[in-house]
Amino acid sequence: MSRESQVVIPKLEPKNLFEKRVRRDTARLKAYNQILEQIHHRIYTSSQLPGNPSYVMYTVPPFILGVPYIDLEDCIVYLVHILRGNQFEVRFTYPNLLYISWKHYESEYTAHRNPIVKAMMPPQPPANTSKKGGGKSRISFQIPEAVAAPTTARSAVDYQPPPSFISDIQRPQRVVPSGASGAGNIVADLWNIR
Repeated sequence: MSRESQVVIPKLEPKNLFEKRVRRDTARLKAYNQILEQIHHRIYTSSQLPGNPSYVMYTVPPFILGVPYIDLEDCIVYLVHILRGNQFEVRFTYPNLLYISWKHYESEYTAHRNPIVKAMMPPQPPANTSKKGGGKSRISFQIPEAVAAPTTARSAVDYQPPPSFISDIQRPQRVVPSGASGAGNIVADLWNIR
């Protein structure tokens, strides 16, 4: 009986199965982040150039010397996810080309954050100023309302001018130049040679 009690039962826990995989995936993530840093550097460098096109074309390398194996598809999915999370517009072209654009943000910058545009904007009225008259302003401004587009298209033939338009029109008087016949017909005047 003492011999049976000394038998050790082998034990394998599921969490131990993934230790090697965790190390491998951590090394891959490090490689993916290294590529992401290269992309960020290229984006920054391109944005600082005069007359920059507001986009970058980046070819994801299938391997990098000194770095563990890169699963290209997995790497591209990771890069696109991170870049889109950073509000870049990213498009992928098979097999490994990324188009990265920040043009949509450039228009927002030009409209709201550009110091030149800010200097031209009228100053904002101070918020929450105390007033003696109960806080109500006596000045009111008319805000122009947007002109509504016509709901149905009308034909020009159906147009009826207002009556005041027609009554104000006067028929021009015919001026007969001296020496011309009173016919008023240009062709007839051409045959009338003197």
